[in-house]
Amino acid sequence: MPPTDVVLPFGRPTLGLEEEQALLHAFRAGDLATGSIVRTFEQAFESTFSLGRAIAVSSGSMANLLAVFVLLETGRLATGDRVAVSGATFLTAAAPVSVAGLVPVFIDTGPDDVNMSLSALEAACERYQIAGALIPHALGQPLDLDRLERIKRRYGVVVIEDCCETLGATWRARPVGTVGDLATFSFYAGHHLTTAEGGMIVAANEELHECAASLRSFGRDVTYAGARFAFPVGARPVMPDERYVYLRLGFNAKLTDLQAAIGVEQLKRVETVLRARRATARAVCEVLVAHDAKLLGTPLAPGAEPFAIAFVPTRRDSVTLARALEREGIEVRSLLGASLPHQACYDGRAKIIVESYQNAIELSRRALLIGCPPVVDLATATAVLDFALASAEEPE
Repeated sequence: MPPTDVVLPFGRPTLGLEEEQALLHAFRAGDLATGSIVRTFEQAFESTFSLGRAIAVSSGSMANLLAVFVLLETGRLATGDRVAVSGATFLTAAAPVSVAGLVPVFIDTGPDDVNMSLSALEAACERYQIAGALIPHALGQPLDLDRLERIKRRYGVVVIEDCCETLGATWRARPVGTVGDLATFSFYAGHHLTTAEGGMIVAANEELHECAASLRSFGRDVTYAGARFAFPVGARPVMPDERYVYLRLGFNAKLTDLQAAIGVEQLKRVETVLRARRATARAVCEVLVAHDAKLLGTPLAPGAEPFAIAFVPTRRDSVTLARALEREGIEVRSLLGASLPHQACYDGRAKIIVESYQNAIELSRRALLIGCPPVVDLATATAVLDFALASAEEPE
């Protein structure tokens, strides 16, 4: 039976005439690929969120992949090193580690939490000689950045902060993305800010920034500023055309000027969007709590910027409830594919699961997500959510 009209979507962008006009302007300018508007977007992103040097890329997933390869290229990681990842996150917040020839070390979440347990991370650093960590701030909830920084310094771990679901969030007024050697962000259509598809890498220093920019563009030397056909190739049988000289095995991970034009306008409305998301999150949480659902983590804590509300139902099994909510037009998700190390894609692959690994397994069976989009008829959405939860609780 097809679902009714969606009254509470999981994610929906806020777009207006400004984005439409900016897109048309970029189209008419004719520089459709990566050009000046991309750099304008990068600079505006840096200043809006008080972050390091930014490199716009084609997706948040690609941002994570490039970030891992940047650490390899710059010698901060080596093939076979062990890298801590969460077991309860989206696939591409962990998969780049295996793709790059590193060994993922899956860390459990905290009890009734969506974020990686930093206590478990610290124990893994002691036991498994962790060299790096790709750590997501899950669902808009920032990790304790002070503690993460202490772990980073104590164990000499290189850190990528995955902020793809947590744009704008802070820990005690400190922005996410300011502890890691690199930080990543996503601009997928349902995220806090959108360019339809797209992402950003933020680098803590110029070496990492240059390497990321090079890997984004096939491995070219992005610092070359000489004349055309004058690149110093020495005795190599290679034409000195800087466009086709490659220092690294890179990727095509570029954002287009068309997408960046949307992003520039999105930044101008991001505070309004974040405020609206918080309002939706509060309303959704109130309804869930009224039905004795257990909220996971602290989605409404100071500094959080909710992407979705994670909860465990207590009056009905999760699959039955999810189906009932979907029938009423409430879009529901599971916890993003948890437990990741038990997915088929990791069968036969080198990996370590840090025991005791029980919380993520429990969440994989019971946790559900409801979105908190910025544009929604909140009165209708919460009324339908309340009705759907009550109906699902009735005995069959």
